[in-house]
Amino acid sequence: MSRVIAMPFLMFAVSLPLLAQGRAGKYGVGVTYSSSASFIGSAQSFLISIRPNNTLILEPEIGLLRSASTYSTTGSTTNQKSSDTRLGVGLLFRSAERDKLEPYVGPRVGIIRTSRENETTGSPKETTTQSSWYFSAAAGAHYFFSRHFTVGGEVQFTKVGAGDQKRTPPDPAASNFKESILGTAGVWVLRWYF
Repeated sequence: MSRVIAMPFLMFAVSLPLLAQGRAGKYGVGVTYSSSASFIGSAQSFLISIRPNNTLILEPEIGLLRSASTYSTTGSTTNQKSSDTRLGVGLLFRSAERDKLEPYVGPRVGIIRTSRENETTGSPKETTTQSSWYFSAAAGAHYFFSRHFTVGGEVQFTKVGAGDQKRTPPDPAASNFKESILGTAGVWVLRWYF
């Protein structure tokens, strides 16, 4: 965890000698964080920023979240595992950089794959999987501390269309499950261009 916290400061320190030396490179990598975006899978994601021209950013992303827990009661132990994987892409249109600040707007689309596993002593293992899609309208800006390093923020308005849940063993009492979610999220973004 301390490495994750130290990474942005290290990138900033390395880029200090390069302050105000022109535009960012054509390719970059980034990381996002949002405490309010968990309804679209992992609250963190990794980005690859591609700037093919002066007005466009193409940004594939992947978000992963894994957890496991075990708890015991008298005569019974339960093991639970969960996993969320988010794959998406953003097509962001950027405005001209002014005073090292570059605003952008555009859509982000992708899929979310969730899996839950529950195993209790004396009972069969239960597994639930679901594939969903999401569409976000995004508006944000990033500030260029140097030509290589940016810190930014983004506001997203997102619709999630949840797919059917597949259960093993099948639950005869379960009905078809349909869900859609509308929500907003604020996202912090760190990008490193080379």
